[in-house]
Amino acid sequence: MALADFNSVGGCLHSRWVRLLPLPPNEGIVTENKLRSLPSVDQILSSGRLDTEANELSRPLVTTVVREILAEARKAHKKSTATPTLDEIVAIAKSRCGVLIRRRITRVLNGTGVLIHTNLGRAPLGRELLDRVTERVRGYSTLEFDLESGKRGRRGSFLAYLLAQLTGGESAIAVNNNAAALFLILNTFANKREVLVSRSELVQIGGGFRIPDIIRRAGAKLVEVGTTNQTTLRDYRDAVTDKTTMILKVHRSNFHLEGFVDEVSPEKLAELAEKKKLISVYDLGSGAYHQTEKFGMEAEPNITTALRSKATLVCFSADKLLGSTQAGIVIGGEQFTIELHANPIYRALRLDKVTMALLEESAFAYLRKEDATLLPLWRQIRTPVEELRMRANEIAKSLSESGVKVS
Repeated sequence: MALADFNSVGGCLHSRWVRLLPLPPNEGIVTENKLRSLPSVDQILSSGRLDTEANELSRPLVTTVVREILAEARKAHKKSTATPTLDEIVAIAKSRCGVLIRRRITRVLNGTGVLIHTNLGRAPLGRELLDRVTERVRGYSTLEFDLESGKRGRRGSFLAYLLAQLTGGESAIAVNNNAAALFLILNTFANKREVLVSRSELVQIGGGFRIPDIIRRAGAKLVEVGTTNQTTLRDYRDAVTDKTTMILKVHRSNFHLEGFVDEVSPEKLAELAEKKKLISVYDLGSGAYHQTEKFGMEAEPNITTALRSKATLVCFSADKLLGSTQAGIVIGGEQFTIELHANPIYRALRLDKVTMALLEESAFAYLRKEDATLLPLWRQIRTPVEELRMRANEIAKSLSESGVKVS
């Protein structure tokens, strides 16, 4: 029997096992005898032929796979007199275990040409960075302990200090991703209040999540201003009511509008917010620290530029152009980050010790000007095209010598 007949984890037997033939008078007895010929779970596992898979996945998982295969074989006997042999069951189990092994998070080569690839883990993490973090977090650590006073400390206080030093902001707070950062901001400052957003900035982010959904789930009321292609300062000004508490600016990092378009700068929005005694929030998205145009890329608003806009709060991802691990970072005035920290929802969004240590080391990499060596993303971005072409030619030549057609 072909392995492909059983190639789906938890799936049913392939139709080739179902023999649609008329049953002879003694078919019930034959079927019962055939079922008895099926090997038991213990027989299959004790044969030693699935030991490699058991070492990779654990014996309980392999046992589950074998039981599923045997259950499917018994079920198929209602329409068939055929039963898989021990060899066939082992082959099917190996195939299914192979699928499970490949479903774990594992290292792959990124041949897509997209450096920050969501499906492949976004910004890659470097060995040296991980080694530095491993030494700090293995065993016990000072996650919430102050060595100076010998008393309980506040989680993330040093990371907040580092991020403020790196960006030039007054204070900072970090949570598990940028959507969480925006959610925390909205829930803290705009719960049951109005938030103004341009229609051209009601974007959909990864995984099908949309800005309007995040705003509503945070308890705020979305007020759309302007049109898809044209939003003016007057649109924002006219939309302000006594229930308005926030103006939200969302950077369109995953698409472009061209032609007859206009939008209001974050500086103008921050100025309007200050006049109206509102909070202005700039969702920067990708979180670039460097000026991207200096590296042959399209201009992307960076963190420093965003803070110069005088927005009350700026939030961004850490695992995109910052080149670090997954996290959402908020930079702004200390009075605002203290309120964010005091929100009970923060506890559900806060970082673990490994992520926190990775962010600390990433911040140090920028401060020490080591980002080109410690952060693979910026090493890759800095790599000249000519060097990439040479690498590609070497790879193509090697594959061609192995009989692979490649260009």
